[in-house]
Amino acid sequence: PGEQAQADFTLSPVPAFSVAGTIHPPEEGFITMNGVDGQRVWGPMAARVQAGRFRLRTVPAGSWMLSFRSNGRQQLYASQTITVNSSNIEGVQLQLQSLASIPIEVVGADAAAAPVQIQLVPKEKQWNNPHYMSSFMQPGNSEQRVRIDNVPPGRYTVIAQSNFQGCIDSLSSGGTDLTRNDLVVNGESQVPITVSFRQDCPSVTGAVHAENGQVKGVVVLIPDSVAMEPKILQMQEGGHFDMFGLSPGRYNVYAFSNIDGLEYANPEVMRDFTGQQIELEPNQKANLTLELNVRGSS
Repeated sequence: PGEQAQADFTLSPVPAFSVAGTIHPPEEGFITMNGVDGQRVWGPMAARVQAGRFRLRTVPAGSWMLSFRSNGRQQLYASQTITVNSSNIEGVQLQLQSLASIPIEVVGADAAAAPVQIQLVPKEKQWNNPHYMSSFMQPGNSEQRVRIDNVPPGRYTVIAQSNFQGCIDSLSSGGTDLTRNDLVVNGESQVPITVSFRQDCPSVTGAVHAENGQVKGVVVLIPDSVAMEPKILQMQEGGHFDMFGLSPGRYNVYAFSNIDGLEYANPEVMRDFTGQQIELEPNQKANLTLELNVRGSS
């Protein structure tokens, strides 16, 4: 409170060039240009594509990613990296490809009653693609055909979540273990993502200790598997906590007075804090005592 900061937003003009080309086969749609790291560039670096032709008129020098999506009922996609030096570019050609449709299969104990959310998180950042695409399997509807449509080519981390009384046993696509490896999408036809459930799920209970005796905050449970998101749980009175429906596997568990601004999914950041690593077996009921990591104002 009371602090002041100054910033200089002075802008300097730079030369701009045009980039023109065609989409094959010709389609109507919209083309955008972004930094090759996926960073969105604010400004007139987008254009409508008509009769398969486009022209971007104010492009600074640098490396850029061109991305196109069609307007048609069947969405088509194209992307290409270009480098603008000190002149206009003509004759860029983008070849369209169909976006993938990925079936979701849920198997295992009471699979028909298991509501599932699948998220595909792109490894390559592209602002005009969704950060994730999700699909739900509705409880009690074993006949439902579930799929994730319009997925661009690329590599994805697959994250599975469920509010089912069981827990996720495995996540795979063909012979690929998606709890350890990326999903590679490279064509219109895609092998299903298979989620299997089990009911012998372990649990973790415990208490948090603080040197000053004031125990209040949250418990953060971070799975070793990339297919599961960290779990955040508010402590009960006296610092007690309970977590049920976990999948067997390895976890790191921490207690914090405050997690505002904490990158708890970043292993490098978490090395600075005190926690416990546990390996949960099927049906195990683990009990932990955690030390409170005090951060900022709780």
